[in-house]
Amino acid sequence: MCCCSVMVMEATLNAITPLFFIMSVQTLKNHLQYLITGLLHLYETGLPHFYITECLCALLDSVLSYRKWSKRLHYSLDSILSALFAQVCAKIETSDTPSKRNQEAALQAFKVLGVVYQEDIMAFLKKKMERAEEVENTAVLTILREIIQDSPHMDKVKNVLVQSVALLITENTEPALLKVKRPLLQLIRSLGCCGYLTLPGGKVLVDFLIQQCEHLVCTTKSKDGWNDEMIQKYSISTLHLVPWKMLMQVVCPLEYTNTFIPVGKALTSLLLKSRIAGRSPYLGELHRRPPELPTPQALLLRLLVISLYPYKGGDSGIIALQLLHALHPINSLHPVMHSVLGQLWTEHIPELIKYLEAHTKETLEEKTWKGKLLMLLEMSVESIMDDAWSRELVDEILVKSKSYSQGPQDKGIASAISLTATRHLNDTLVVLQEFSNQLIPEEGSPNEQNEWRRSFSTLHLCYDQVAMKTKDSILPVVDNILFQMLHHFRRCTASAMDLSLKLSFLRSMATFTRTVGDIAHTVKETHEFSQKAVIAAFMMKLIEEESVQLLSTPVRQQAMIVVTNLRKLKPPLKPEIKILLVRTCYKSVFSLPPIENMLGEVCDSTQYQHSESLYKETISALRGMLEGLVLEYPSDVQKILEYIEPWLSSRKDHERERAMWCSARLLRCVAKLPNFDASIEFSRLGRLVRLLALRCHDPVDNICFLAARAVYNLYCILLVKKQLDKGHTAEKLYAYKNLGTYSPSVFYNNTSQIAKAFAEYFTPRQLTNLVLTALDGLTDPREKISRAAGELLSAILDERGADLEKVDDTLTGIYKRLCLIQEPNTRQEMLRAVCFLAGNNTKKVVPILLAHSLPWDSNTTALWRVLGTRRETTLCVLQLLIQILEEKPVQKDNSSISDDETSLQAVAVTCALCEMLSVPGCRDAVQELYPRLLLAMLGHVQKVIEQNPLENMVVYRKECGQENRPKAFDPTSCALEAMKTLLSGAGYFEVLAYMEEHRGWDLLSSPCDYYCGIIEITSAMVKHSRPLQLHRIFKKLIPLLNSENEHDKVMSRAFYAQLLWHRSVAQSQELDILAPLKKWTQETNPIIKLLGLRGISNLALHPGKATHLRSHLPALQEFLKEKDERIAEQALKALRNIIYYMEGEEAKAAFCQIGKSLWQPITDEREKVRITVIIALGKMLKQVNKFKPGPAVHYEIYCALVPLMLVMQENKPEVLKACGDTLAECALAMGWTQLRNLFRHLTLSDHLQVLQEMCKYLVKKCRKMVGDILLKSLAYLKSPQHLLREAAVRFIAYTVKNMNLIQVDHDDVMLMLNALGDLRFDPVDSVCAAALETITSIEAACSPEAEPPYTLRRICFQPVQRKEKIFKCKEIQHAPKQARGKIAPEDTVKTGQEERRKN
Repeated sequence: MCCCSVMVMEATLNAITPLFFIMSVQTLKNHLQYLITGLLHLYETGLPHFYITECLCALLDSVLSYRKWSKRLHYSLDSILSALFAQVCAKIETSDTPSKRNQEAALQAFKVLGVVYQEDIMAFLKKKMERAEEVENTAVLTILREIIQDSPHMDKVKNVLVQSVALLITENTEPALLKVKRPLLQLIRSLGCCGYLTLPGGKVLVDFLIQQCEHLVCTTKSKDGWNDEMIQKYSISTLHLVPWKMLMQVVCPLEYTNTFIPVGKALTSLLLKSRIAGRSPYLGELHRRPPELPTPQALLLRLLVISLYPYKGGDSGIIALQLLHALHPINSLHPVMHSVLGQLWTEHIPELIKYLEAHTKETLEEKTWKGKLLMLLEMSVESIMDDAWSRELVDEILVKSKSYSQGPQDKGIASAISLTATRHLNDTLVVLQEFSNQLIPEEGSPNEQNEWRRSFSTLHLCYDQVAMKTKDSILPVVDNILFQMLHHFRRCTASAMDLSLKLSFLRSMATFTRTVGDIAHTVKETHEFSQKAVIAAFMMKLIEEESVQLLSTPVRQQAMIVVTNLRKLKPPLKPEIKILLVRTCYKSVFSLPPIENMLGEVCDSTQYQHSESLYKETISALRGMLEGLVLEYPSDVQKILEYIEPWLSSRKDHERERAMWCSARLLRCVAKLPNFDASIEFSRLGRLVRLLALRCHDPVDNICFLAARAVYNLYCILLVKKQLDKGHTAEKLYAYKNLGTYSPSVFYNNTSQIAKAFAEYFTPRQLTNLVLTALDGLTDPREKISRAAGELLSAILDERGADLEKVDDTLTGIYKRLCLIQEPNTRQEMLRAVCFLAGNNTKKVVPILLAHSLPWDSNTTALWRVLGTRRETTLCVLQLLIQILEEKPVQKDNSSISDDETSLQAVAVTCALCEMLSVPGCRDAVQELYPRLLLAMLGHVQKVIEQNPLENMVVYRKECGQENRPKAFDPTSCALEAMKTLLSGAGYFEVLAYMEEHRGWDLLSSPCDYYCGIIEITSAMVKHSRPLQLHRIFKKLIPLLNSENEHDKVMSRAFYAQLLWHRSVAQSQELDILAPLKKWTQETNPIIKLLGLRGISNLALHPGKATHLRSHLPALQEFLKEKDERIAEQALKALRNIIYYMEGEEAKAAFCQIGKSLWQPITDEREKVRITVIIALGKMLKQVNKFKPGPAVHYEIYCALVPLMLVMQENKPEVLKACGDTLAECALAMGWTQLRNLFRHLTLSDHLQVLQEMCKYLVKKCRKMVGDILLKSLAYLKSPQHLLREAAVRFIAYTVKNMNLIQVDHDDVMLMLNALGDLRFDPVDSVCAAALETITSIEAACSPEAEPPYTLRRICFQPVQRKEKIFKCKEIQHAPKQARGKIAPEDTVKTGQEERRKN
């Protein structure tokens, strides 16, 4: 349709609309159907509907003004209603005024039709509501609100209307109703204005209206522009149109709790308005119609319960009190409540209202307010003084309690019943009993079951409140109540187990037992409660049924609270029940997963907080139960802690932490007891302390902290008990609880302090238990725990190791575990423990360690090394080891070791010393025991070398060299190694170096030269040790000098003799030092004799001693004849020292006294003797030369000159050097300056030349002595030593060479020739050759004609007179080892000459 046509049509309809009211009746009647059909047809064109609907509305209004035409119109009614309904359903744009006017015109048309066709319209709309479409329902509700404004015309369909709307509400879901909420509420308001809400179905509308008054959590906005807040306000304002009876019905039901505020306000307002208007409602209906309206008792209970929490959801308390005030008898025509309450409430309720108005939720003291409210109820109950009314109140409370949920309402109900019970206890208990008998659990709908559970919970709560109010009057019936409560629950669980039911039962039981326990604890009379053990056993069963894999319910928590509350009831639980109860609770709580895992499974924050709170409450409940058991019987604390020990040692961190928390709190409870019980005993204190000490080093920091507090509390308990045993007063005990040396922080990660604090409290058995159990902690895989066990072990053995009972088990346990532990700190603590153990139990520990099979492993050596780290221990161990070395080795039973074999125990001692003395820290102890230790070890060395052990017998291994390769030691080398370790351990490194330099160790290891080794080590000590140490050794030697043991005798005397080398020892005034030395020289044992001589020799070194020893020179000279070269050599040294350290003439006289005895030893066939005597002679001359030697000395020099010149011809550097030095001193004494220089530089290359020079010098300067010299040399031609014979021949040759033999007497020459001629047949070729050569040279020198040798005979038979006689004596003096001979007869000479000529 074109635009022009539309405009024409609009103008036409606007023109027609007013014509309907001025048209004639007949015309309108004739054209009615045509007009209606035409107008309805126009809706299908593009013409705006507003003009059509307005025109149709005008037509209907004009037609229905004539009622008799209604039937004519009825034929087209359905089409008209459908067309108009479509217009109402049409969508209206906000800016589209025609569309809005079109809807208004359609609604006006429905209103016009409703006057005549209300039933048809209602039927039409009812069909439309059945489709449950949002647009159609909205349209229907809008149409109904429009047509009921003319209420007189709706009387026929009002019931159908209300029921249809109620059906719409009940059959549609909340989301569907949300879309039509605004028109629906508007319709309900209209119905309220018309008074239709009391019609059947009106309660549904009122309930819907009240639901819209609930407090909003969030605000949403609907399509029509109304949000939830606007809907709430609209609904609240509509409540004033609801009849008061209907509002009264929703005051008590709990489902209307959230809407009590608006309902209470509206109801109070209605009641007050009615009273002001003089139309107060007749409340007597409350009594006559109890099924519809609440009873006075129920109404009173409901309003008081709501008032308990006055600010819940707003001002609910004030509104409840205002409503209660509006219902009191004075304000009503009929007493709703009891008639005596009017004046009481008139006075007190306004005061309560003012009190609430003066406070807010934050400032109101809940306890004070509840007290005021309960006082009102108590005064009300007391003022009634009507048993029937009170009993009805109780009955009503219990009956209505089925409708209450757990929470404030339950408490209010219970409080009301308890107030009744204060004056009517027996009646109240009877009612409660009857009510409980009616609570039969049956399967039904969930709502029925919930109602039954609520009643069950309320009943138990009533028992508790009754007990609180009636005090000690309840005690005689407590057993019966407990039985009934348990019986009810068992009867319930027999039909169906429900978690909420179980929790309700447990909470009620916990509350009731706490109340009854407090009452029983305060009364003087004692009541026995037989149900206590039954309840405890049942609680234990409930705890066992709880899963240890999940903590989702507070069942175990409430069960433990019940057990805690039972402690105040008599009699106490039996021990076996306590044990089972404690174990069950430990397992149920400690075995739960970690709190982190349980919280990690929670999704939302609310559930997270709930789970966390539940866990904390469960742990606290366990702690409370344990403390309750301890408070009941404090002596049970040990048993309770004993069963917690496995959990303290758990491998799971969370289990240990929970157990430690409970232990700390439990010990704190005991420590804080107001009246400390002296019967508290810790018979297993050692085990408990060990466990807590290890937890102080737990890998979890919180466990360490808790363990430190537990240890501190335990210490406080023991401290108080100790003071109590001493008889201290309570005031002092309290002071000891709060004062002390220690604190929890001291014990934190500090095992040594724990051991120190508790050491004095352990009995020997407890101490042993602690130590043996601590051994198990050494092998703990957790490093901190194993180290803590080691620290505890070492610390406690340091403090109380002497009281340990099982030393062998402890030492064996440590040794076995030592090889399993590689952690350095733990190993160190274990070793320290052994150190302390050995220090306190040396006689037990050392034999065990020595019994280990040789060679020792690294662990055994480590044990021995640690014994040298602590001075006290080292001293004790060394003393025992010395004792073993000093005595005969201890042999074990059935031992195969004979007396001739090495004592393995003594050998083990040396191995131990090798380890102990290698520790730097043992120096002080070694220095203290050094003399005794040194002598004992030297004695052991002598025993070992004499027993001659097998060289391949390995008894000890030690890492040596830069590569630390293990070196094997046999018993001998091990003993020597121990000696070396002793010297280094004592700090005598110079002594050690001296021994190495002088082959002292080789001497000590030789059975023959052992005493020499002793002398060497003594010499080293004399050189490098302090005098004090030497005197200490000297004193230790005195008892051993005359020992029956030959070994000790030799060793001690060698030490004694050599120690005299030191001046301070030799000059000691305490003993006669010389006497034993003289005695030793007379013994048959050559070594003892030698040591005596050495002692004399050393004694002579010191000022004044040499003079004192001069009288012993003759005796010493006798020792030069000893066949034992060592004795002779030592005697020579003694003589040397005596002469050397004399002064002045005394030295010269002594030298002359012994000079003759020195000649023969110079040519002794024993090289050492020769060297010694030559050196001694030189030393003597050196001293004599200081005092201008005279003729006597010169004579002795002449006597010694020949043997010296003979000996010097040996091709040995030592002999040559000794001869050179001595001859130099001889030259000095004789004044032979030229010769002295030659002797000082004497060497092997020129010693014969020096000899020739000396012979030449003697012939030239000492001609008078030449004869004696030659005569002495002739004596050596018969010496058994071929070297001396040859040297004598050579000396004669050199001397004669420088003489003019022509001038020598014939007899003297013949004497020489005869002596030399005896060597013609010497077995040594070199001697023969030298003799023949010398004879030839002599013969040549004697013949002026230089005749050949064969003319000797002629010369001899033609003697020539000589001018000089060189031999004063014709005997050959001092012929060694043969008789002195005379000059051969002449015939013998001749015969000899003839034989030589023939040859």
